[in-house]
Amino acid sequence: MRRKRIAVIMAGVDREYQHALTQGMARAARTAGADLLIFNCEGQPDGFIRNDRGERAIFKLPELATFDGAVVLLATIPTKICRDQIRAMMDTCPDMPIVTVDMKHGQSIQVGFDDVISVRELTEHLIDVHGARRFAVVTGPIETRVAQDRFEACRNVLLERGLELPENAVYDGRWGRDGGRKAADRFLRDLAELPDVIVCGNDDMAFGVIEGLQAAGLRVPEDVLVTGFDARQEAVGRGLTTIRRPVLEAGELAINTVMDWIANGRPDGDEITMPTELIYGESCGCPMEPERGAACVKMLSEERRLMEKVLRQTTEFTTTLSSVSTQRMAGEQLTGFARSWYAKEMHVCVVPTYMSGETEEFPETYPDEMLLLSGWSDGKEAMQQRFQTSELLPRLNEERDEPVALVFAPLHYMENNIGYLVFDVEHVVSAVLPSLLLLMSSSLMSLYLRSTVQVYMNTLERISVHDPLTGLHNRRGMQQLMPPVFEMAREQKKAFAAICCDMDDLKSINDQFGHQAGDLSISRLGRAIRMLENCGLTCIHISGDEFLVLGVPNVDCTAESLLEQLQESVRLLNDKDPWLCDISVSMGAYVAVPKAGDRLEDFLRHADNGMYVQKHLHHRRIGRKPE
Repeated sequence: MRRKRIAVIMAGVDREYQHALTQGMARAARTAGADLLIFNCEGQPDGFIRNDRGERAIFKLPELATFDGAVVLLATIPTKICRDQIRAMMDTCPDMPIVTVDMKHGQSIQVGFDDVISVRELTEHLIDVHGARRFAVVTGPIETRVAQDRFEACRNVLLERGLELPENAVYDGRWGRDGGRKAADRFLRDLAELPDVIVCGNDDMAFGVIEGLQAAGLRVPEDVLVTGFDARQEAVGRGLTTIRRPVLEAGELAINTVMDWIANGRPDGDEITMPTELIYGESCGCPMEPERGAACVKMLSEERRLMEKVLRQTTEFTTTLSSVSTQRMAGEQLTGFARSWYAKEMHVCVVPTYMSGETEEFPETYPDEMLLLSGWSDGKEAMQQRFQTSELLPRLNEERDEPVALVFAPLHYMENNIGYLVFDVEHVVSAVLPSLLLLMSSSLMSLYLRSTVQVYMNTLERISVHDPLTGLHNRRGMQQLMPPVFEMAREQKKAFAAICCDMDDLKSINDQFGHQAGDLSISRLGRAIRMLENCGLTCIHISGDEFLVLGVPNVDCTAESLLEQLQESVRLLNDKDPWLCDISVSMGAYVAVPKAGDRLEDFLRHADNGMYVQKHLHHRRIGRKPE
């Protein structure tokens, strides 16, 4: 029986909050025996790396209706256009079990957090224990429900205690450290008195506020108290007063809710709320718990060491990858990196025409067929192969003892959609993933550009030795190809054939039907002559109505048999594809084994003499001098 398959739609899987959620989801899915496929982009709210056409293609990859259920993290998606795209995708599956985290949509069941109770507890603590009266708040994007809930919980406590919150004491920091620094600057400039405390909607903004205050010569907590939210490892380790959400547990709950929905029908209620925990730290003047801080510092130290190692490996790998010139070499380098990274799973899937340099415009979504450029799974290398994009990955169709938890991340160069990288959740290394994706995409783009240049060079070379009117080789092509073939025939004592052809009455066709018809008649004769390629010969359009056929025949033949085949080909063309008039041709052939001292020109002269005998006979029959 096929395993249940759960899709996860999100952004920023490498960031601490999302990473904890995915670890919880992966743990629960593994326990339930379900495959977890996470479709993730790396869009940043500041727009430096956007969820633009190249990146948001990853959300067009899964056919949601083919999954048994989904978990959607709309709150992690920083752009409205991408959130709207995901909402539209959810609307196509109104009966599917879908759990959302933090931001509900449609028929979904939402897993949320009771931020309000902890923010109220924090605000009351600051007033009652530390005597704070003058508050300033850095909210985060106030249009989001999360930012609104946290801000209103703080303001409501202040109103209940009879404390004011001036309008200029509220700042939207957009969740980033830079926003926190700007908030600190504005508070110091615009507020009549220094605030007792600055309450921030997340830890990053809190750190930005602290940096801004310190730059102004102020101390935390001696001069100003500062608090955050999210309980990131860095925040707890540095003694920031913050609020912890049970994020890992929420990931487990989201998957368990989907699995229960699949098995037993939709559970009652539209929302499941989880409690939060206030963590006291030195930034508000409280002593931090030494054990908790030490554990966070140790974890951060280990994570940094791992990040440095992986980033070094990634940089070395991409430097090597940027020098490869073939699809096979690129696959080998990618597999080698997966091996050195000790990845359990790593697969690189690209648009097939991209590897050949034939793609001129990159698609906004993935084509019907993808190329597995490199595959590495459980210590085994997968062969390069094309597969149907709807399969997502050939690995998923294999017989497996264990379920998988895989991340699908886009490979794109600005607007250009290259493909996607697939890897196991265990190898989501904080802060390294964006660098890995960027470096890998840049290296693959470099390979594409080299392939494109080679395609153009090959095209130019082909054009330079072929005649555009007939598609046959031209005089330059003959001069490149035939001398070595002639010498080979002499050395190996093989017969060499030379046929000279000249269309009859081309001037009459031009005069009667026009020069365009004359060109078409030449093209038609080229089609008839091309039949001799079946004999291993090379057909050449010299100029005007003059043709040559040269080479070593791959069958026993004589000059007479070759001329008969050619005459028959012309006759069949006239009979089966009637035109303005019949085409006739004069021809001569010479077939012999080249001897010492023979030249290619000698064979051409013999064939040319035979052709002119036929040409004179033709014009004698119609009573016209040869042209």
